Amino acid sequence: MGTMYSNPVRLWTAGHGTLSAEAFAALLRDAGVDHLVDVRTAPGSRRHPHFARAAMEDWLPAAGIAYRWERDLGGFRRSDPGSPNTALRDPAFRGYADHMRNPRFGVALEGVLTEAASAPTVVMCSESLWWRCHRRLIADAAALLAGAEVVHLLHDGRLEPHRPTDGVRREGALLVYDRGAAELPLDDGGGRRPEGGARLELPVPPPVAVLLPRGHQVDASLQEADADDQDGAAEEQPAEAEGQGPRTGGQGDDPGASEGQELRPPELPPLS
Repeated sequence: MGTMYSNPVRLWTAGHGTLSAEAFAALLRDAGVDHLVDVRTAPGSRRHPHFARAAMEDWLPAAGIAYRWERDLGGFRRSDPGSPNTALRDPAFRGYADHMRNPRFGVALEGVLTEAASAPTVVMCSESLWWRCHRRLIADAAALLAGAEVVHLLHDGRLEPHRPTDGVRREGALLVYDRGAAELPLDDGGGRRPEGGARLELPVPPPVAVLLPRGHQVDASLQEADADDQDGAAEEQPAEAEGQGPRTGGQGDDPGASEGQELRPPELPPLS
């Protein structure tokens, strides 16, 4: 992966969370997105069956949005024993960063960006909060290796510009996370992220309701409980998921999905 596009490519990311099919489709349409690439390893959901792959292949095109699944961008990857990504202390994020060195990841991301160059495209996972999802690292690669403009679509319709993860640097056509400590905010709502040795506390507010652009009010408590959804779906997946690692305290198809988090990212420090 190393293609720098002559014209700026914009890539959206989104997490479906607990939205209804109608609300999620409205959110995408209002953002101007008409292509969706599913980056869940196991694209199934028992609790939210409308977000199962087979269902989305039906209702998304009916809503005017093309759908496809990209297995090679899926999460849950094992960390290599000699991983160079020493700044990522959580094994789930470090495992995904290791997977990003696999040529299959580069080919898959290149395909997504080629698609995004010709049509407004979003990569989707289950976790609503991009900074707790492997979409965060996909965004790093798209921005730093291909020069893409990456924006994260929140459930209230706002677009959050991507800020590269601290600790990352480019090494040729690859990314390495080895600059200092970059403990990404994870699991328990007290998830933390150091900045020059300091640790950043994430607030844990009560569930809130947000207003979608078309006036759909939804519960944004983010208590998605997609762990069961994804566990069930994963059982049906072929054993091919080479490099796929264990869950480490997250929900959904992400290294660090969490409950009770507000729709606002932490203050991320700039790259050093």
